[in-house]
Amino acid sequence: MAEPATRRMTLDDFLAWDDSTDRRYELWDGVVRAMAPPMPRHGLLAAKAASTLVCR
Repeated sequence: MAEPATRRMTLDDFLAWDDSTDRRYELWDGVVRAMAPPMPRHGLLAAKAASTLVCR
């Protein structure tokens, strides 16, 4: 038996979607994919990059 077709999600659908968990997801070509949790160093680098961009 064939697999049922998967409906691709639009950006608006994705932004309105809530799975009621604390997991992080990304939308890739209409397909929702779970993301790995960020490493602590990633948060530090992201904060430094944001402060550099905002303060200029």
